Amino acid sequence: MNKKVKELDSAYNLFITSKNELKHRQSIESIFAKIGLKSKFKRELQLGSEQVIEVFKSFKKVTRKDCISDVEYQSLKKVGRLFTEYAAKNRYDKFSDLAFSLVLQNTIDLLGLQKKSNFKEYTITDLYEKKLLPNGIFLQFFILETLANNKVYKWNRNQTIIDQSLVCLTVCFEDIYDFLNQS
Repeated sequence: MNKKVKELDSAYNLFITSKNELKHRQSIESIFAKIGLKSKFKRELQLGSEQVIEVFKSFKKVTRKDCISDVEYQSLKKVGRLFTEYAAKNRYDKFSDLAFSLVLQNTIDLLGLQKKSNFKEYTITDLYEKKLLPNGIFLQFFILETLANNKVYKWNRNQTIIDQSLVCLTVCFEDIYDFLNQS
C-alpha cells in the first residue's frame, strides 16, 4: 500500500471511530485536503451545524416556480419536511441517509443510467468502476455513504463531533451537486 493510500486509510479510520473532537476534525481535514475541500470545510465549520442544516431544510421552502413539474414540487417539499423532522429529532442517521439517497438518485437521473442496460444495481462503486465519477467525487460519495450506512460509524458521539460530521456531509452534498450541475 503506498503512502497516500495509507494516509487516507488512517484518516478514514479516525473519521469513523474517533471520539476525540480534534482527531475527528483533523481526519476530515486530511481527507478533504486530498480533494481540495479542506478550506471550504473549515469555513463552513465556523458557521456551525445549525447554519449548514438550513441548506437541507430549505428544500421545504421551494416554490412551484422553482420546479419543472408538480411531482418535483411535491417531492422537494416532502424532502424538506423530512430533513427538518430528522434534524429536530437528532436522527442524523436518517438525515444522512436521505441526503445520500437524494444525491445518488439525482446522479443516476442526470447520467441517464436507467436507460443503460449495463447496470444491474446503482451503487457508488458501480459508478466509479465504470469511470462515471472522478476520484474526488467518488470519495465524497463514499463519505456520504459512510455517514448514512456504515455500521461502524456512530452518530451518538459528542455534539462537536456530530457538528463536524454534519458540516462534512453538507460540504460533500454541495460539492457533488456543483459537479453535477457543471456536467
